[in-house]
Amino acid sequence: MKPQIINLGTIDGDLVETTLIVFRDKLYRFEYVRARYWGNRAGDSYFRFIEHGSGQPSAPFLGKKARG
Repeated sequence: MKPQIINLGTIDGDLVETTLIVFRDKLYRFEYVRARYWGNRAGDSYFRFIEHGSGQPSAPFLGKKARG
């Protein structure tokens, strides 16, 4: 039997990818932020982690290299 997946909503409509991870017993979202995302102040696309409990983002990383 397959596990049931229930969509409870959307994190944000313009984030390209969000992936949940657990590290050292804390839940994080790994996100790819587009250059034109409304909350992007860096001016280029980048990756970041969001700590689920506090909502605090990590520093952006990879910048221009995020495009591959």
